[in-house]
Amino acid sequence: MDRVDTSLIALRRILRATELFSRELAHSVGLTAAQFRVLQIVSENGHCTATTIAQRMRISQATVTSLVDKLVRQDMVFRERSKTDRRQTNIVATEKGLQAIHDAPDPL
Repeated sequence: MDRVDTSLIALRRILRATELFSRELAHSVGLTAAQFRVLQIVSENGHCTATTIAQRMRISQATVTSLVDKLVRQDMVFRERSKTDRRQTNIVATEKGLQAIHDAPDPL
């Protein structure tokens, strides 16, 4: 077996593992992998801005807005004006969001 075959097999295994994790995540806590990652980033410091999430995930601000909107509807996070800079809005994890992180399956 040459390197190309070995690489393709390894890539397929990674994709399959990612797919299985996504299904298990959706079933256990009702989130997509992207939504879950946003929730993890927010919970690291208790709050963060959409810009921080976009930079950390390397996605657009519009995509972050969509993901956060879905998390707000599920009561996993809420938006709050920054106390230090009124132009900024912080995204804060709720108790339900923190519990979802705790209850989520291990991706490895």
